[in-house]
Amino acid sequence: MAALFKKNLFLQILLALHVVINIYLLTLPLTKYFSFEFASLTGFFLVIYVALFTLHEDKFKSSAIAVKVFQFKLLIFSGIFLFIPVLLAFIFHLFRNDCSFVDGFKFYAVLALPGVVIGYAVGLLSDLINKKYSYLIFILLLIVIALIPLFEIYFRPQIYFYDPLIPFYPGTMYDEDIDITLAIVLYRVFNLFFFGGMIVLIRKLQLKELKLSRVAFSFIIIFISGSFIFLSPKLGFGTTETVLNQALQKKIVTGNFVIYLPQQLNKEEEKYITHLHEYYFQKQMKFFKGKPEQKITSFVFRTSDEKRKYFGAGNADVAKPWLNQIYLSLDSYEQSLNHELAHVFAGMWSKNFLKIDANYNPATVEGIASAADPFFDDMDIHYSAFLASKNNLRLSIQSLFSGFSFFTNVSSLSYIYSGSFCKFIIDEYGIQKFKEFYRNGNFEKSYNKSLAESETQYRKFLDNKDYQNNQHTANYYFGRVPLVQKVCPRYLANETNEIYKLIEEKDFVAAKEEILSIKDYNKNYSLLSGLIFCLEEENPPKAETLIEKNLLNYKNTPYWYLLQLKLVDEKIVNGKFSDAEVLLDSLVIWNPTGRLASRVTLRNILLHKGNLASQFIKAQEIDLFNILRDEFANNSSPALLLPLIGLVAKEKVSYASVGSLIQSSKFTTNETDWYSVLQLVRFTIKHFDFVSATKLITILEKNLPGYALESLQNEKDKLEWFIKHAEKK
Repeated sequence: MAALFKKNLFLQILLALHVVINIYLLTLPLTKYFSFEFASLTGFFLVIYVALFTLHEDKFKSSAIAVKVFQFKLLIFSGIFLFIPVLLAFIFHLFRNDCSFVDGFKFYAVLALPGVVIGYAVGLLSDLINKKYSYLIFILLLIVIALIPLFEIYFRPQIYFYDPLIPFYPGTMYDEDIDITLAIVLYRVFNLFFFGGMIVLIRKLQLKELKLSRVAFSFIIIFISGSFIFLSPKLGFGTTETVLNQALQKKIVTGNFVIYLPQQLNKEEEKYITHLHEYYFQKQMKFFKGKPEQKITSFVFRTSDEKRKYFGAGNADVAKPWLNQIYLSLDSYEQSLNHELAHVFAGMWSKNFLKIDANYNPATVEGIASAADPFFDDMDIHYSAFLASKNNLRLSIQSLFSGFSFFTNVSSLSYIYSGSFCKFIIDEYGIQKFKEFYRNGNFEKSYNKSLAESETQYRKFLDNKDYQNNQHTANYYFGRVPLVQKVCPRYLANETNEIYKLIEEKDFVAAKEEILSIKDYNKNYSLLSGLIFCLEEENPPKAETLIEKNLLNYKNTPYWYLLQLKLVDEKIVNGKFSDAEVLLDSLVIWNPTGRLASRVTLRNILLHKGNLASQFIKAQEIDLFNILRDEFANNSSPALLLPLIGLVAKEKVSYASVGSLIQSSKFTTNETDWYSVLQLVRFTIKHFDFVSATKLITILEKNLPGYALESLQNEKDKLEWFIKHAEKK
């Protein structure tokens, strides 16, 4: 084994490089775990190492004996180069003692091991095409193979890809639960057959066992490769518009859109979606002072899982400005449609092939879209930036807009600061100057001042805002850890999925055992929540104790407040009403978010009705309506109706039954009810109940914090537009 490297400087350099690169990978976010990213990159480098080894060492190709000797050397070389990453990863794992090391082998086997066969084949092919320029040809072949997925992403309606070098890319960083699927395994089997077959044929050519010219052989390889790329959508490794049209069979053409929808939608849902598209189009046209020349194509998937299957990026809605397309799902389109449309509108300004800003900077790209849709959970985007700034969560505007730090921060902070800054300079200097900056990438040239000067001006603007600071709101929204800083994100996400499947199947014993087998499960909110759920079924007092023991693990994060509310529920179920009331009082004082405040208000109302709060917490969905409707007759708080929105969405109750409560009620509201009323406004507009929406807006205007005024104005504008266009019908 040592003899292979002895007196061979080239192989010694490769070996040293391999060790250094792997050590470096094991210090980086995501790749430091023996999982998806590490295995993918190891496989990529193995292709290069094995190809270079083949080009350097395979010298006597016309001799069958020499070929066997070389292949034996290759076996040793590959074994060493495959073993080193595993050994180093294991050593690092021993020091960190983090996630399952065994779990990483499935990634390594599927993503890294085939790299040996691919590298061997590419090395042989490079030499076969032209021995003199074999290294140059190898580089060119690598570039061509790497460009294939870029071609697919650019021209096809997909953002995921399969490729021999990087076997699978899911589309964005936001899908944490990446596992080895049947599709990935089948793709690697195709790789092995194709590249393995190439090795056999090339060896037969070299040994004169096959009479075929190099040109003819090259043509066959190109033909097979091209056919696979063409057929890949039919095999499940790519997506075309034809594939999407088969999945989303309803096609609606409006004045500015071609919209593809799931077959299951009813007429009212179709009408609302198309109206919302057109309403936001008018909003963006006003903001950007122009509109795209062609109709925008919108694909609205039934679920995020369906979007992940056909497009990629299950947890993020996406726009492709260069294709004039947006990709949404029914569970998120109301929050993301306006933002994604803004990307397409901004593409009008661009001169590059991706139709984004001249510097390809994510802060500028996302900043203009966030400025055009300036809300963060119904709060003014400047208020969100103000909160971050006042609570020691400042991001450098210069770093955001001149580098790629956008993805290294908590994503919400990057979006908020980018959007707030872009909105500030647009409000201050107009959209035309921003258009120039977006087009030429030169901030100083466009604004006649440096980015540093504008950042100083922006900081003063934020500091002078008369908002009230709330550290708890900042904790709630910005207390999360970005993906690149999470511990074992892929492993834990996959394990969590399996655990929640067990919970859905009501196999609580197995789910509990799985959770307890995971190291530091109590520091992962999803796992802790799963265990709480299991204990609720087994022994409710234990669930209460579990939360109390682990609360401090989540201090200064959103989960602190969510666990406090969960603890309230456990106290109520266990008959500790006075303890529950104390916790609710604290949540009222902290008031981290309108969303949570509505849930606190609901429990405060029910808690003073004897056993009603306990009934509500334990109730099945079918019983919730009766409990809330009956209590609403005594106390017309909008917080009592908020849970019913979800029941209508699930078709557990009809809109008419909830709408009648809204229409007949004289609401009693206070300043903490603004979020509940705002959601009810949206709910009534969605069901074309304009009378109730008008009534609710009048109520909302009396009890609304300053940071939500723009959200209210947006709903008023939407209502006016819907009424106007309903009359036209």
